[in-house]
Amino acid sequence: NSYKGALTIGANFSTYNRIKREGVEVFIRQPSEPSFDLLFSDIKENSKKEFILTKVGPNPDEIKLVLTRRTDVKNNDGVVYTLSIVHLGKEDSGLRPWRSTLYHVELWAKYASGDFMHLPYESLDLTEDKRLASLLYRNIHRYAVGHGCGANWDTEPVGEIRSTFFPDVEVPVFKHKDIATLSISMKHWASGAKDYDILNDIGSGYSDWLLGQVDISSDLTDEQKALFEKNKTSVEKTVDRINSGIALLKSNEDVQFAFQWMNQTILTQQITSKLKSKPSFVGAAVINGSYVGFDVLKESSWPVENSSKYGKWRLFQMAFILMCLPDIVSNNKPAPMDLIWFPTGGGKTEAYLGVSAFLLLYERIAKQQSFGVRIIMRYTLRLLTAQQFERAASMILALDDIRKENVAKLGERSYSIGLWVGGSVSFNKHGMPSGNWHKTVFNSNNWFDNLDYRYHNKPWPWVLQKCPRCAREFGVKEVNDKKLVYGVKRADNDKIIFSCHCSTYEDKKLPIYIVDEDIYKELPSMVIGTVDKFTRLSWLPESSKILGVNAISRGKHSPISLI
Repeated sequence: NSYKGALTIGANFSTYNRIKREGVEVFIRQPSEPSFDLLFSDIKENSKKEFILTKVGPNPDEIKLVLTRRTDVKNNDGVVYTLSIVHLGKEDSGLRPWRSTLYHVELWAKYASGDFMHLPYESLDLTEDKRLASLLYRNIHRYAVGHGCGANWDTEPVGEIRSTFFPDVEVPVFKHKDIATLSISMKHWASGAKDYDILNDIGSGYSDWLLGQVDISSDLTDEQKALFEKNKTSVEKTVDRINSGIALLKSNEDVQFAFQWMNQTILTQQITSKLKSKPSFVGAAVINGSYVGFDVLKESSWPVENSSKYGKWRLFQMAFILMCLPDIVSNNKPAPMDLIWFPTGGGKTEAYLGVSAFLLLYERIAKQQSFGVRIIMRYTLRLLTAQQFERAASMILALDDIRKENVAKLGERSYSIGLWVGGSVSFNKHGMPSGNWHKTVFNSNNWFDNLDYRYHNKPWPWVLQKCPRCAREFGVKEVNDKKLVYGVKRADNDKIIFSCHCSTYEDKKLPIYIVDEDIYKELPSMVIGTVDKFTRLSWLPESSKILGVNAISRGKHSPISLI
């Protein structure tokens, strides 16, 4: 804030010496913590200050600490500096030997006489989206930007800044706003209730909040007010979409059925996803019967602890579902791309599972011509994909149970789900049964004939560890030197399929597919895949069926409804 007093800069680092200890060569760490005091009057007049930190190597290279005044970044209230370590030595090979290398490097600056100023926003090179976000975080300041590293600083007032390879920040716990009405009760809407007026509190509450923001916007700068108007317009559009969804729900009977069954589906999924795993065998015998036995509309029958925690939407989830209803019903192409931004555990997955369930239900109720894959869920990480697959599979099975009870409206075709990932996670093909031992397992039948084999070091290469419907354990069990398998079986067509006693299908099949050739043939209602797998669309013509096009890119096209 002023140019009075002194600034202290420094660097912490280590070098290593190699010595012999008891006849063995070992490396000894030599830590260093040099520091330098500077008067602000001095660095204000000079664009660069250099200090020798150390000399390293057999032909000593100088390593310097350099403080450079940034003339390219304007700041009317202060001056911006870059603090760097500069190694002036060069290596012909391009690689520095260990003797000429600094380890465990940390740069730091301390201002004992006052506090550092935060960087001006102009220095952060913000995109339009980040400029809009900067308004929301206008009271949270950045004091340093790392170049090839990160930066940490104390809480305000900031008197010390340090470089780091692993920046850390404490994210506060997010508390969702609640509404003390039945408007966010899954059980209420699953029962077929039609008092849709209670949903109006969601849109009106958002509008009231916006008015409060308008009242406090008078303290903003002119630039911030311009950003505020853009954000305000976005909120107003969202409120309009929410209110349009409520109006549609009141007037359209098909939407009402889909909304009711969507709530029943997600409530069922909430409960079944939390069921504890249950054994599949007693000794060598499979336990018969089904573990499923609760009435979704009767809370006292729910097989979970603290049942009051279940059966409620978070407020933003219901708002998100309502605002998407008009786009689904009108079949807008292209529809808006909506972003749900919440920390881990905030409820993002459940929000888009709700929209997915509604779409799958509505298309059939409204008799829309929908064939093949309707929804694609695309992830970047295979581990995350597998985790989300379990929840989505539970939702699909709950949806299919509703379909069986309402065939007149929802049709004979099963709701189904597929996992489309790399061969290291699931099989690409079924192959044919051989009955022989194979050194290398290439397909599902090879594995089924060789239950001792660990496919990609996994004894159970079928992703799901338990039934998504009843929580019965899936896997391989050894009893009396005999391998027993539960969760998959060989069907009459020699394919390995998911199977469980809770299934109401004649062959106890579950409509879940993770083998590539099944996904191309069955075209599940929902496909979950990783980004890298979608490159197959360019190389394997058959995979284009997922997008509604047959293998030679001709024929009937049924475009995907939701990504």
